[in-house]
Amino acid sequence: MAVPLLAFWAILWVAREELGFKGVVFCLLLSAVLFAACLVLGISLYVFIALQALFDIILFLVLFGHDIRIR
Repeated sequence: MAVPLLAFWAILWVAREELGFKGVVFCLLLSAVLFAACLVLGISLYVFIALQALFDIILFLVLFGHDIRIR
């Protein structure tokens, strides 16, 4: 269950130069908003983990998108 969270921090660490300060803050803020929304709405934290995994994939594609050929 902690894999998407660890992957998020690892990808964010690698992408910090490409994203810049504003991009890193936006990613952290978006992750915090997802977590808060799950708590406030009473949704299971498994939904948060699934959304975090999706966010990890998006970050990965932003970081390495020019190297990966998607058809």
